[in-house]
Amino acid sequence: MNFKTVFVVFLFMKLHGCNIVLPMINDLIEHFNKTQIILAYLCDKNDAFQVVSHFSKKLYQVNVLSPNSRDMPYPTPPAFLTYVLDAGCSNTKQLLLLASEQKQFATPFKWIVYYNNPVELSFFIDEYFTKTNILVDSDVTLATINPTSGTFDLNKIYKRKINGSIIIENIGIWGRGLGVTDTGYEKITYKRRRNLTKTVLKSCIVITNNDSLNHLTDKRDIHIDSIAKVNYVLVQHLSDTINASLEYSVRGTWGYKDNKSQWSGMIGELTRNEADIGGTALFLTSDRIRVIDYIAMTTPTRSKFIFRQPKLSYVANVFTLPFDASVWASVCGLLVIIAGLLYVVVRWEWKKKDYVQVVNESNITEIHNSWLDVVFITFGALCQQGSSSVPFSIPGRITLIFLLVSLMFLYTSYSANIVALLQSSSSSIQTLQDILNSRLDVGVDNTVFNHFYFPNATEPIRRAIYQQKVAPPGQKPKFYPIEEGIRKMRQGLFAFHVETGPGYKFVSEIFREDEKCGLQEIQYLQVPDPWLAIQKNSSYKKMLKVGLRLLQENGIQEREVGLIYTKKPQCLARGSSFISVGLVDCYPAAVVLAGGIGAALAVLILEIYVHQRIHEKIHTLATYFDSNIAFLKLTAFWIYDDETTRRKKYLQHAYNIFWIFYLFVAYQPAELLYVYYSFNDLSVFLRALRDIGNHVSLAYKAFNYFIMRRDILKLMETLQHGNYHYEDCGDFQPKLIVDEEKKEALKWTKYFLNFCNAICLSMFANGVFTFIFLSDKQYVERNGQRVYHQEQPVNTVSPFGSGTKLRFFVTFIYTMIALTFYAWTIVALDSLFITIMSCISSHLKILQGAFKTVRARCIMRTRAERLLKEETLHDPPFLENCVNKEMIRCIKHLQTVLSVSGKLESIYSTQTFVQTFISLGEMCFSLYLLSETADQNIGNEITYLIATGFELLMYCWFGNRITEASLKISYALYESDWFPTSLSFKKQIIFTMTRMQKPINVTIGKITPLAFSTFLTIARGAYSFFTFLKQRHGINH
Repeated sequence: MNFKTVFVVFLFMKLHGCNIVLPMINDLIEHFNKTQIILAYLCDKNDAFQVVSHFSKKLYQVNVLSPNSRDMPYPTPPAFLTYVLDAGCSNTKQLLLLASEQKQFATPFKWIVYYNNPVELSFFIDEYFTKTNILVDSDVTLATINPTSGTFDLNKIYKRKINGSIIIENIGIWGRGLGVTDTGYEKITYKRRRNLTKTVLKSCIVITNNDSLNHLTDKRDIHIDSIAKVNYVLVQHLSDTINASLEYSVRGTWGYKDNKSQWSGMIGELTRNEADIGGTALFLTSDRIRVIDYIAMTTPTRSKFIFRQPKLSYVANVFTLPFDASVWASVCGLLVIIAGLLYVVVRWEWKKKDYVQVVNESNITEIHNSWLDVVFITFGALCQQGSSSVPFSIPGRITLIFLLVSLMFLYTSYSANIVALLQSSSSSIQTLQDILNSRLDVGVDNTVFNHFYFPNATEPIRRAIYQQKVAPPGQKPKFYPIEEGIRKMRQGLFAFHVETGPGYKFVSEIFREDEKCGLQEIQYLQVPDPWLAIQKNSSYKKMLKVGLRLLQENGIQEREVGLIYTKKPQCLARGSSFISVGLVDCYPAAVVLAGGIGAALAVLILEIYVHQRIHEKIHTLATYFDSNIAFLKLTAFWIYDDETTRRKKYLQHAYNIFWIFYLFVAYQPAELLYVYYSFNDLSVFLRALRDIGNHVSLAYKAFNYFIMRRDILKLMETLQHGNYHYEDCGDFQPKLIVDEEKKEALKWTKYFLNFCNAICLSMFANGVFTFIFLSDKQYVERNGQRVYHQEQPVNTVSPFGSGTKLRFFVTFIYTMIALTFYAWTIVALDSLFITIMSCISSHLKILQGAFKTVRARCIMRTRAERLLKEETLHDPPFLENCVNKEMIRCIKHLQTVLSVSGKLESIYSTQTFVQTFISLGEMCFSLYLLSETADQNIGNEITYLIATGFELLMYCWFGNRITEASLKISYALYESDWFPTSLSFKKQIIFTMTRMQKPINVTIGKITPLAFSTFLTIARGAYSFFTFLKQRHGINH
């Protein structure tokens, strides 16, 4: 047997005849069967000793206190405690009143009040218990002696309400040797006393619409005050189970704490004992549990966000979903393979024409021998646009047919999937976090508890929903009447927080059958279903709980709830109606279309510009720099002379000021500032350092151009408009030389421009692709908030901030415009330098032909062919004079070229040094970044490396051409027809050849010439620095 701690409280003010009372108390305690604790207030020390001794032997814990004590400590724990009181002791009345004040007559305490002298029971009760609150949950046993039989009469007393009359229950007698003889009474207290005989209980109900008082039972307007109507009927049934009468009070709120910690509404009445029952169920919260008791869940309803699941196209790009990644890769592979085969066949067809005459008997245009044509045909077939030209051979046509048929089947499968996906719903919104991050608008039912719970939410996500979705700053909070909210929900992309029962009633009435499919619920309030509440420690608690359980078991509760609350409607018409497709569904396609239109217009404008400015077939030196001037105007580096019209000059000045401010004041410092944030990551730091190198290089080029602008213009003027006209003579055709050199400069300029455009285009395409197709993966958590964090094309400090898609897009466009114009500016300044070197090279090549054909051109000019039919040892005087003059003109031309080359060297030698040094570092950094870059960025780094190397190679290429052209001057002089000329002519040849033994060089900072060997040396140096950097970084790690 386990040890039982018994602490029996005996309050004996006076105990006589302990040999009779002690057995009676012992039998009653054992009859109760749950006593463990005894506390005694004894009048006599001997009696106290006998009680303690007797019950201690039975392993009860006993304590005896003085009956005259003014304090009555509340025992802890209160369970299994029995109070025993001898009413014959003094101070009994005060002790009973004190126990009543401290609610120690309530459950779970048990009382045995003993009076050892003969007394009338009614008198005894009136004397001692009239002013006490012994309510229906009490267990007070009165033991009064019967003088006739010598037994004790056992009665239990209680009151049905405070200050009510005392009700006596006879439970039996006790006699010596007989023990307790009960009358067969009901042992369970609440069953014995649940007939309250129409005792009035006060019930407080919560009504938010006054008209609901007229429709509490008639089931009209069940969406208004639904929870109050259900619980009103249930409380009525509950009162019938205990035979009680109800008196109602009405409140407008369930009850919330004010600034003074006072409760309002229904809870306020319960805490102030103004109401016995809370007639409307309410949510369980930690602060409410301290002041009221919850007895049963009566209304299984919850307030939730209800919304129509958005279309799949609203949350994902459906145009990429029909095929998975492997299928897309297979399609791309198929296109590449078939396009390659088609190109090989077309090449073979055109090669065949060189050996066999092929007649095209059809009217269809043949495919040209160009890979660009093959690419456009493949792309047209992919888009199901057919082909405007076909191969003329059978193998070629078979290849083209295979391409068209295979893509037709792919297109059919793709289109069928798109149609299905456009009508599909998304299941991506499953949590409150998803609602917060989605495009769903949010509204809340305009009820009292929603106005309390939403603004007072403390959990980060719930608070963010209220602050960002329900009540955004500067806007009216979105609390709507239930019907208005349900109608908004029907329109789509709207989540409405409402009680599910009333909400689904309106859904059933307003929604079409097909619109009821795809309804989703997400709970917002962190509370269980509403429970019915009563006063804290109410004496009716047990019987009310049992009564509500009976209502539930008998199905009454379910019936009443079903009459008021509408269940979620079933989907019975899925797929039976047509779903229209809007612009939002086709948003990615619309973006591609808009981008294509914009790109087409841009290319059209560029083609018109190029046609008018760059690709004019002019073969004279007078227009050699026209394309460069146009490019300088475009990039805001051209300044008109004084004779230009004022309006045109001011417009160009305004244009120049805008772009120079944009690049060098607004954009460049923002990118330079990012270096401060990049020291912790070597790759980021090297990328920032590389960008700084570009900025320094461009800044110096711009500075050098504006400082030396007049000298550069004089060089251009000198090279274009001097007396450099020579007539054609045999293979010597000056116009063709100029045209070839000009084309060479334009070709390299276009290559460099294409590399720079490729860098910008790859950055733009990568950013747009991520923004459109992968934007959902770019959100990160910062300080408990979900922000948008997509990397910009380059590292920069954004003036527009970050954290949202809109801010990223504005910064992205701002950066891409700056980068593109930045690249064009570099191309414009570099192309001007190489074009000047190209023009010098063309002059030197013209001089080669001019020196070589001096005598031949003079013969043509003087028409001396007839006189010189036979070879002569000496020219006639008139021819000799003409040859000397022409030789002097060529030498002056050469001297001008030498002078221009010297000025070019003085202007650009420092710039070439800066560019070479920066290119060395950029190539080294690009190699390192290429070795460390992830797969998705490797294309950017390769393009950047090629463009950097190409820029330096372009310098060396044209510098090398000047050097080679100047060295060939001596050979051209020697190969001229100098034998029959005069002695002075021969001396001029010797002097000129001697001078040209020293070639013309454009140097890098007057250190080393721009040549191929220099480029190779720099490339090796960049690779050496790269290996050193890689090794050092590996050691540090």
